[in-house]
Parts: sequence; C-alpha cells; structure tokens
Amino acid sequence: MTAKKQNVFETLSAINVNDHTNEKGGLIKDADITSCRFGMLLVDSRNYVFKDVRWNCLCDCGNSSIISIYRLVSGTFTQSCGCLKAIVTSAKNKKHGMFGTKEYSSYHRMKDRCFDKKNKDYKNYGARGITICDRWLNSFENFYADMGNKPTPKHSIDRIDNDGNYEPSNCRWASNIQQARNKRNNRKITINGVTKIISEWADVYGINGSTIRQRINLGWSEVDAVTKPVIFAGVSR
Repeated sequence: MTAKKQNVFETLSAINVNDHTNEKGGLIKDADITSCRFGMLLVDSRNYVFKDVRWNCLCDCGNSSIISIYRLVSGTFTQSCGCLKAIVTSAKNKKHGMFGTKEYSSYHRMKDRCFDKKNKDYKNYGARGITICDRWLNSFENFYADMGNKPTPKHSIDRIDNDGNYEPSNCRWASNIQQARNKRNNRKITINGVTKIISEWADVYGINGSTIRQRINLGWSEVDAVTKPVIFAGVSR
C-alpha cells in the first residue's frame, strides 16, 4: 500500500459516518480517496455536483459512476455501479439454469406452503405437519432430478397421499382434474376391493356424481348408490 493510500485509510478509519466528521472535526468530504478501491469500484477523481463532493468511480465491469464518499465508506457501502446485483442473480441462475422456470416456481411455492406461516395456504400444509424430505429441502437440483419437467404449464405438484410429505415416492405432476380428484375431502368408495372417489365411479357406471351423493344422503348403501342404474319412466340407464 502506498503512503498516500495508508494516510487515506487512516483518515477514513477515524470518520464518524453518523455526523460526517472525523475525530478532529474535519469534514469527511476533505478526505482524498483518489485511487482507493471500494468493492468493484476504483476511485478515479473528484467531482462536484450541486456544490457537494462526489467521486468519479470506475467499475470493474467497465461502467463509470459518480458516487458520494458517504455511500462508499458507510456501513452499507456501495460496491459497484449497480451491476453486482445482476452478477449475483446470474450466478444463481448458472447454478442449475432453471431460475424463473415453472418448475423452479413450483419448488419455491411448495416450500412457502410448508414453512411460511404468512402464506395463505400454510394452514393446509405446514400447520398440518406436512413437510419436505431432506433430499429436496435445500436442493432444487435434487427436486428437478426426481420430478423432471412439467408435462404442460398447467400441471402442478400433487401429493398422492394427501397426509404424506413432499418426497419422490409421494409426488407427481398432476393436471387440474387429477388434483381435484385427489383432494383429501373427496369421499372414497370401495367396491369389490377397488377404491375410487365418487366422480371416478360415476365415469365407470355412467351415473352422475350428484346422483350418487344424493342416494347416499338418502340412506342408500355406497355399493347400491354407485351400481344401481337410474330408472326413468320404466327405462333404466
């Protein structure tokens, strides 16, 4: 370090950024910080803006900025011309190349539902004890390796067992219809060892799902409610 820089840093170390003075009462703007480096910024020369001292700074990215000494030396000092934020974001994206994709968004929404108490869906997930397996918890890469791409943009992550956690053996990409049929409040009926929800049995027997529900509400057995044909004026269907 040159003698000039040493003197500059000794001056800056005595600065009280709260009142912008040094211990001898001199103004912070009196310090000469030419050729000093702050993060990615190299101070080139002094500049005056509206009678206030600013410094011409060259950023490592090639851009130049005019910055006050207070911003350079304060606790939340400026480290670049503004490019550093973009560099950090780019580095995150290069890690797996999926930043901003539908799959990446689904991954973070899954985590929010399980761990963010302010999330509107937390009561149905994290509050019920639903969590995320260790393999996925802190690794989008593992999540993506197990789940792959969404078949379509409308598909979303679905837990096969609604009381189970988010883990490879219990998750799939599901359509809106599949999601609707896998809600935990759906009534399931077992016939001859086969279990389906009402809407699925309705498709099998050609009966409206509301008819099955009405029959059950009237006291019919579940099997009869599903399997008995609907009769209209002597004609069954």
